[in-house]
Amino acid sequence: MLPFTSFFEWVERKGKKTQIQFIPEGGSLMWAPILWDYWTSPGKEVGYFSCTLITDDPAPEVEAAGHDRSPIFLDADYVEAWLDAESGSAEGWQEFLKGHRETVAYRHSLAA
Repeated sequence: MLPFTSFFEWVERKGKKTQIQFIPEGGSLMWAPILWDYWTSPGKEVGYFSCTLITDDPAPEVEAAGHDRSPIFLDADYVEAWLDAESGSAEGWQEFLKGHRETVAYRHSLAA
């Protein structure tokens, strides 16, 4: 899980890429589920942990600002369940993500 107080997306404005910051109404902490792995080069000389943030269709405010996806955030009550991810199947976790998202309304502004 990664905690967020806001997130940024690139959108096109007047023919230029512009970064927009999205902040949840009320300023609450948001919990983003991630997937991670440890990668090792074929010769095993190099290895590192990596992760990816899970995204889905954009929240209405993100779409209105011009971006095509936004992070998934979980309701805080389900953070522990996500952290115990070894206990389920990939299909089960996909259903879990559909049913336990936090509904967030955002305000946004140009990134500083």
